[in-house]
Amino acid sequence: MNKVWTRLKSGQYQFRINDQVAGELKLNTSSLDVRGDETLGQKTYTIRQTGFWRGVTEMRDAHDLPVARIKAEKWYSSSYRLEYRGHPYKLVLRNSPHLEWAIQDQDRTLLAYGLAVEKNKSTVQIRSDVASVDPELDALLWYQLLPTVMEDMGDTFSFLVLAT
Repeated sequence: MNKVWTRLKSGQYQFRINDQVAGELKLNTSSLDVRGDETLGQKTYTIRQTGFWRGVTEMRDAHDLPVARIKAEKWYSSSYRLEYRGHPYKLVLRNSPHLEWAIQDQDRTLLAYGLAVEKNKSTVQIRSDVASVDPELDALLWYQLLPTVMEDMGDTFSFLVLAT
C-alpha cells in the first residue's frame, strides 16, 4: 500500500492511498492554537492540542465527540498513551537515527511516520506491520510529525514514500 502526503499550499496537505485521494488536512494557526481540520472521505475531524500546557492532542469528529486522545505517560517521557475509539495503544517517539512516531499494539507497530534520507534529501517514511490501518491514525501521526517536517525540510518539501 502506497501512502503519500502532498503539500497543496501553505498549511494544506492532501493524503493519497494508492494514488486515490483519501483526505486533506488544513492547519489553522493562531497565537495560541494550531488546529488541524481533517477531511477523510465524507467525514470531518478536528485535531488540536489541549490542556493548560497543550500536552494533550485530541481528535474530535464533526459532532465534537472524541475519536482519539494522546497524552504523555510522564511529562518527561517519549512514550505516550493513545486512546483511539475506546482502544488503548502505545505511541512512542523514537530518535534513532531519525525522528519517528510509532503506534504500537503490544509488540506490533500498527503505523509509523518518520524522517528518512533518500538521495541526500529528507523524506518522510510511512511503514506498517499490518495490512490495513484506519486513515484517522494516518492523520493523527501526520499532525504529530508535521512541525518537525516543516522545520527539517523547509517550505519546499515534497512527499512521500514507502508503506510496506
